[in-house]
Amino acid sequence: MKVLVIGNGGRENAIAWKLAEDPRIKELYVAPGNSETERIAQNIPLHASDIGGLATFAAEHRVDIAVVGSEDSLALGIVSAFQARYLRIFGPTAGAARIESSKAFAKRLMVQEGIPTASYKRYESCRDAGIDFTNTLPFVVKESGLAQGKGSFICRTVEDRERALSAIAERNRGKNPVVIIEEYLTGEELSIHVLCDGKTTLTLPAVRDYKPLYLNLDGTEGPNTGGMGAYSPVDDATPEFMKRVADIVVNPALAALAATGGPFHGGCLYPGLKILPDGSIKVLEFNARFGDPEMQVIVRRLMSPLLDLLMATTDGTLHLQHPLWDSRPCYCLVIAARGYPGTYKQGMRIGGIKEAERFASDIKIFHAGTAREGNELYTTGGRVLNITGRNPEEIYDAAYAITFEGGREEVYYRKDLFLSPL
Repeated sequence: MKVLVIGNGGRENAIAWKLAEDPRIKELYVAPGNSETERIAQNIPLHASDIGGLATFAAEHRVDIAVVGSEDSLALGIVSAFQARYLRIFGPTAGAARIESSKAFAKRLMVQEGIPTASYKRYESCRDAGIDFTNTLPFVVKESGLAQGKGSFICRTVEDRERALSAIAERNRGKNPVVIIEEYLTGEELSIHVLCDGKTTLTLPAVRDYKPLYLNLDGTEGPNTGGMGAYSPVDDATPEFMKRVADIVVNPALAALAATGGPFHGGCLYPGLKILPDGSIKVLEFNARFGDPEMQVIVRRLMSPLLDLLMATTDGTLHLQHPLWDSRPCYCLVIAARGYPGTYKQGMRIGGIKEAERFASDIKIFHAGTAREGNELYTTGGRVLNITGRNPEEIYDAAYAITFEGGREEVYYRKDLFLSPL
């Protein structure tokens, strides 16, 4: 078989790594990939937004299935473009992916369907949001469109709100982005991934993801990120809890999308939840693809072939799938460049990876933002490496071995994750 993975981050590295284990796959491509995917697959110099180029490549190379990692590709309609050429692809159509690409659409859908979520107001511009002083602090300011994990701001003061709206306006210079302001919720986050084939759903093990860059001693949080760490399994996710999520979140969302003309099938629906102190749940957001860094721990726990799940999701046979999972916990720690999610250096030489991988036999490092020049590895993004393993102490030992050009102060990761027992 021939498989194409679309994207270039840690999530796509993890997907490709798991697929590379499958002896049925004779040719594995990643577009555009990164310095680690090129060691296990053939990198293709096509950006995830090059929909036409990707479809042409898949057709000419007779790819059996494409796997979309990038949310941008989904929003740009890559699934319909592939299907128009009778190419198999894992992911929902752009109409269904609106549940991620438009937070305004998702919030309206949740309210209409009675799916529990934070109360909110919608604004047609940053200016409109900036002159409304009726919202009660603290609150969260969100850009409605895709923002690669950098479009959500926790605001505790009016000045915080001004900075958030300025950041959104700057990123959307020349445009007029829709803005959401919603109530701030306290509690633990939980990521739920549900494969949907149009008839059957299959829920993967729950993952706890850490979005804040840091946590202060008083409990207040630093800026939101694309994710600084994750682990699975999660004690909160009992069978009874997961059934409740299906009944009040997943099933109503799928029914609503079908009713609005954007049925969700052939991909992964991923609601991000907040578990409130009283045990109730509210949906923070919906995503239309695998999470990052959640997928990194999911593939480390999956003992069955990932290819079987992907194929079954696209051909309507999920009811035949009964994947096996490693019961041992798996953790992922994200190594970032200092300054992320704001301004950070790129092109820093990376050292210590071989030393980090020697701390334990089950340490596996996925690459999120790296490039290779000769024998040297360099940073190319804010989130650079994902260290996964079974033992938190060994993961932190491995993280301490990583260096970036300019000194260890250029290396950032959260020091407070995972160290208490599950």
